[in-house]
This record gives sequence, C-alpha cells and structure tokens, in this order.
Amino acid sequence: MAKKPCFLLIIIALVCSNNQIVCAGYYFEAEPEFSWKVYSEDDISNSRGEGGFSFRYEPALDVSLISPRISISGHTEAEIIEYIHKKEFNTVDQDHLLTVALIPQKRSSLFFSAGYTVETDPDRFFEVEESYLGEESGYVVKREKNKTKTFSIGFTHQPRNGNLFFLFTFLNFDTGVTDDTDFYVSILKYTHSFSNKLKLYCNATYSLFDFKFNLDDEGDTDFLEDIVGGEGLELFFATDYELDNFSITFGFTYDFSNNLQLDLSGGWRYTKSERSNETIDPQTGELVADKAENSGDGGIFALSLSKNFAYTTITFKASQNIGSNPDTGASYEYSRLSLLINHDFTNRLKGRVSFAYIHRETDKDDEFGFEQDRDTYLIDPALAYTYSKWLTVQFGYRYSKNENNITNTTTDRNTFFLELRFKLSEPYIFS
Repeated sequence: MAKKPCFLLIIIALVCSNNQIVCAGYYFEAEPEFSWKVYSEDDISNSRGEGGFSFRYEPALDVSLISPRISISGHTEAEIIEYIHKKEFNTVDQDHLLTVALIPQKRSSLFFSAGYTVETDPDRFFEVEESYLGEESGYVVKREKNKTKTFSIGFTHQPRNGNLFFLFTFLNFDTGVTDDTDFYVSILKYTHSFSNKLKLYCNATYSLFDFKFNLDDEGDTDFLEDIVGGEGLELFFATDYELDNFSITFGFTYDFSNNLQLDLSGGWRYTKSERSNETIDPQTGELVADKAENSGDGGIFALSLSKNFAYTTITFKASQNIGSNPDTGASYEYSRLSLLINHDFTNRLKGRVSFAYIHRETDKDDEFGFEQDRDTYLIDPALAYTYSKWLTVQFGYRYSKNENNITNTTTDRNTFFLELRFKLSEPYIFS
C-alpha cells in the first residue's frame, strides 16, 4: 500500500478527477489490480538480528463514473500480510477513498471526498545498538494500527491566466498512544501564469491538531513509562495537546527548457501550542496536573530542481518546515534533503534510487521534559521489469538509520521485497 498521509492522496485524486471530467458523454470505467510480494524485514521479534519473512497480497480496484457535469471515482485496496514464522504479527491493512467532482460552470469545479485507512506502523520495530535502558539486547515496541477517517471539500476556479484552489480536510485518527485525535487543515492557493515558462503562486495554510492521549491499558504506554519514569516505575499519563499552525508562502515555477525545471518557495509560519499533563505522584498517590502554553514563529522554504536527460531524470529537493510528534505532542523543526534518480535501461527495464536525509529538532523541551534531536538517513533503490502489458516484476531494498543525538542511541532497519504486479492492459470501459 502507499504509505502517505491520506489528505495528500485526496489532493491527487481531486486533480485527477478534474482532468477526467472534461470529456463528453457518459461512461463507467473499472481497473482492477493485484500484487504479490515476498517481503523481508529486520527485527520482527525481540531477538537481535532476527528478521521476518512474509507474503503480502494487495488486491486493488479503481472505478470511475464519468459524465459532462459530474465525476464519481472510487479507490479501494487491501494489504494482507502473512508471516511465515511470526504468525502473531499477521495483519490486514486497507485504504478506501471516494471522490465526487462537480462542474457547475466551465471554469469552476467542486470536490467532495471521504476516505478510511487502516495501516500497520512497521517503524515501531527497531533495534537499539546502544541501549540506554540498561539492556544488552534490543527491544521492540508493540506493533500498533493507525486508523484514519477523512473528509474533504474543495473547489477550483480558473480566471484568465490563473487558478484559485481551496481545500478543507478533516481527519480523525488513533494509534497506539492516542485515541480519537482530530486534525483540521485548510489550504488556499492562487497560481498566476505569466508565460508558458513562468508561474507565480501564493499559498496560505491553517491547521489545528487536537491530540488526545490514549488511556487504554492496551495503548503503547509501557515504552513511555520506561523512558520517562525509569524501569520499574509506573506512571499514569493523561496528556491532551493542541497545536495551531498558520503558514503563508510565496513561490514560483520556471521551465528553463524542456529538460530543466525549478520550483522555489519561501514563507513564514506561526505556531501556538497548549498542552496539559496529568501524572500520579508515586509517593503520595495524588493526581498532579500541569498546563503549559507556548508559541513561536520561523521561516519555511522548499526547493525542487529536476533535470531530464535522454534516459535519466534527476530530482533534488530541499525543505524546511515544522512538524509534530503524535506520540508526544511536541512540535519540532523539520528539515529534509532528498535526491531521486530514475533511469530507463531499456523499454522494459527501469530503475530508480533515492537518498534522503531528515533532521528533527525541538525548539524547546516537549511536555515530557525531553528535547528531540534526531537524524534519519534513507536509501531506497529498486528495479522494475515489464514482462508484458499485464505483468511487472519489481525488486527493491530500503535501508533506514535513525540517530538520537540526545540519548546517543542508533536504530536501523533493512527491508527487501520481490513483487509481481498484475494489471489489465486496458481498463474495462462501459459507455
């Protein structure tokens, strides 16, 4: 399954729908797909160095109902994960999305979208090279499921040489350490085309993150207790957290030629947080409440430079923004550098490799009294061979390394997969 934030998928779906509904006539389109993977991953159990092999089955279906004034599209897929030895980790992930697009007039469109996602968080498995909990071996946090419900509404309007876009998205999700958390985001963007080469845009975004800590005994609290209170000390957490974030950016895209494109933007963001902590004093047994509020602002920017060669495309990206940790509620500075190389060896054999560096650092201590200073390194190469119009074979590898500069610990992870993807050479279309 595609592991991406659901509201980003919705934006992509809306744009695709807008491109589809300009055709005349009425027709129904269905495109089924099936993928089978052999997957290997590190640290499927508490034993260091022990990996886990699994078979993964991914059925998917895309459907569209198209007319001159309305477009209804749906996407559904599942990922069935069955481990060869570690049966207790078997799970089923799913992703569902329904989008309705309306065109009341020639230059305007309305969008409505709803989605539901159940996703297992594999990054909760990690190996500690230097344990700061006094243990020689690594440990593994209980695998939890992330459940997300999404609703979006938006519109586009295209005046002369411009495009106005608005999107409001509501997400409700819970993980192993949060229960019934809400996320609201509003995006307003205007793009003006001065020529075929130069476009300027302005983007304003407001988001509200309402985090509620999970008080269920099955939540992922043991790990937090060990780190915050020390081994053997039980703590009761009731941490509610709100994060308001407003940002405005200005940018431009410029096509130097058909082979070189630049996208550069910069702006300002303002963040305000309110959080409340409640703990039980282990000595007196009394409930201790603590509330705090802080705010801050800072600059943000994003750069994307893409160069096309005869058989190769190279894309470099750099960005600086603010993020939030849903497990603790802390806000942090988020910087990312990435390089993506795509190369066509033949018409059938294609390859890619991506490199990424991510740095996260809190402006201040989070509500548990900890600073965050982490560096993450990612390497992700893959080869894909198109055997026929209906079969593609892909082999991939991913390495991730996380360095915690506060606790001086390092975690790493290796994954391999071999995939057979079956797809119809042409979708079913019923006029």
